[in-house]
Amino acid sequence: MSFPLRCTLLITGAVLLLGCNQQTISGNGGSSETINARVIIDGTTLTATATDPAALGTLEVFARDYHPYERTGYLISSQIPGGAPSVTVESEGVYNVHITAASGSVSCFLTDLTVRADGSDTIPCPLVGIVRIDGMLVSDSLEPVTGNYAVSVFGSPFFGTTGEGSTFTIDNIPSGDYKVRVRPIAGQLFITTAEYRITANAMQPVTQVWVTLPRQ
Repeated sequence: MSFPLRCTLLITGAVLLLGCNQQTISGNGGSSETINARVIIDGTTLTATATDPAALGTLEVFARDYHPYERTGYLISSQIPGGAPSVTVESEGVYNVHITAASGSVSCFLTDLTVRADGSDTIPCPLVGIVRIDGMLVSDSLEPVTGNYAVSVFGSPFFGTTGEGSTFTIDNIPSGDYKVRVRPIAGQLFITTAEYRITANAMQPVTQVWVTLPRQ
């Protein structure tokens, strides 16, 4: 993985959120497929619908503290070929929702949906092109960070882990704005947990970022 231009996110405290510009590297652009899906909330039941239900694939509902790398926290999902996937959550609360198309080329991700036993709502969830995020963790001296780290969007299925050269990849993430957490998988020398924001754009199918982590 090469990084001809750098987008550095310097994290100087326990938590600091910064924006990051993106760069088009390669790829075929976003999918031209358009599916105007909706999430219908009826009490504690959530249903994904669309004009053509057969176009829908999977509905996943996550607690906001779900950790995708560790697979800890609440997750419930449904897949009904040719139909409208539906789930009933175990309790009232605030959840995130991920809907994928049957084709796998587009999806949507919604955050902070309030679910109440006596509540109802219909929320648009247009499915958009999915992209890939390539990144590198570096020290404050701009050297690759040694060790293993998980780079995750909590409350979602999206994560990557650092490998050789301190690089990571998050695949199949719908375009949008995300808060990503960096956490060591085992005892490392750098900050325990850091957060920053990135933007993934369907017209830029590969987004490259550099993340600078200070030593504790």
